[in-house]
Amino acid sequence: MTHLLGGNYYDFFSRRTTIKAPTFEWDKNYLMRFKNSLDSYTYENNNLTIVYFKEGHGGFELENRYLPVDHGSFVITNPGKGWNYMNERKKRIDVLSIIVSQALLSQFYTFHTKCDEFLIDYPNEVLDKEYFFMEMPLRAKHYTSGCVLESLHRKTSYHKLDHLDMEEIVIEVLFSLQQNQLTAYKLAKRIKSKKHSTKIEVFKRLLLSREYIHDNLNRPIPMDELANISCLPKFHLYDSFKRVFGQTPHQYANTIKLMKSKELLASGEYMVNEVSDLLGFNDIQCFSKLFKKHYKISPSQFKA
Repeated sequence: MTHLLGGNYYDFFSRRTTIKAPTFEWDKNYLMRFKNSLDSYTYENNNLTIVYFKEGHGGFELENRYLPVDHGSFVITNPGKGWNYMNERKKRIDVLSIIVSQALLSQFYTFHTKCDEFLIDYPNEVLDKEYFFMEMPLRAKHYTSGCVLESLHRKTSYHKLDHLDMEEIVIEVLFSLQQNQLTAYKLAKRIKSKKHSTKIEVFKRLLLSREYIHDNLNRPIPMDELANISCLPKFHLYDSFKRVFGQTPHQYANTIKLMKSKELLASGEYMVNEVSDLLGFNDIQCFSKLFKKHYKISPSQFKA
């Protein structure tokens, strides 16, 4: 039986259900599930917040920035001056939300910045410093941490999770987020820029263009369109994308399409020409040629 009947808010840490949106205390952790018509919400002096939208839309205001989110996306807000959530469409949202206390976040930061000797000699020593994650809307299915959140959403929809430790679950989410961030910083180093902050900003914009490719596999995407999405000059986008992902945007799109085509053919539900059309290839001959070059077998032979 789900906890979400009647649009209630359920916290897996306290095992409590409330009718109204809760007020979060700064020194506590929360793992919330709710499916409700939440028009707006303000969280002042927030802790680290992770929000996964299974369904619904809205946006987070953080100081002078606005982070739009929709179904299948997640967003992270770092500890700071708080945020405002606005549901302009005023429709129901199905959300998994995690609030991480400063104490747990500091312990996490200490673990990742201190050597094993320090952790063994000073097991109770905690560095009073905040750990920051990149703040931007991300499609959950494209990231390991997003897949962790999707899986957790499914589990919290149908089980009370009484046999599990909630703090362990939050730690698992933090580890997956941190791993994605380390990968991001590693990739961002490939960008041709002297300043670290510029590399990170360009990388964020490349992620926008990459996600746009994933969301539009049914058609070719002109370079100008990707440049507009990422707010990068076309040549800058081309050069940076190739440096970071090892392929041009067009090559990357074809690679993703071929991976998707293999999945569709393996399902047995589609003919070769249907897969070609679904993935926006100009003609079936072009698709077959690319498929055979990539997988060393024709799509018709693979399907058979």
